[in-house]
Amino acid sequence: MKVYIVYEKSNSDMYPQKVLVATDPCKVSEAVRAAFEKQDKADAVSSALSVQSAHINRSRMSLSWRCWTEQIEIPAEIRVPTPRGEIIVREQDPEFPGVYVDLLPNGKDEQIPLAIVESNPEQNNDLCVYTYGDAASDEFTHKIVVENI
Repeated sequence: MKVYIVYEKSNSDMYPQKVLVATDPCKVSEAVRAAFEKQDKADAVSSALSVQSAHINRSRMSLSWRCWTEQIEIPAEIRVPTPRGEIIVREQDPEFPGVYVDLLPNGKDEQIPLAIVESNPEQNNDLCVYTYGDAASDEFTHKIVVENI
């Protein structure tokens, strides 16, 4: 999965500011365009706008502004070795954004579900954690709704 981070910075800023973090490339071009359109271009010597970046060079005191996009590739799964086997975290169904957490026991081929953490659109997008306390069952044993978010 790719994650896009859109930044903007003028040369008078100490650090860039995040404008957007998204997985949808269409939102990137919208964010870059919106950031570009907010800028005053009255004293611009040059300016340019593309799908993933923009810049403005100003006439007074070499001031400039730019907006750019960085792409980060996120692995499909993360594996963490433990004495009992590998804990595997992987993305789940896009309709229920979240992750599966499974255990692949040493010497075994089949994963055991440990937990699911998801944003549940059927429950007001509550953040829910389902835990599997019985390794011999495919049914979750506990459901926790994260509160005060």
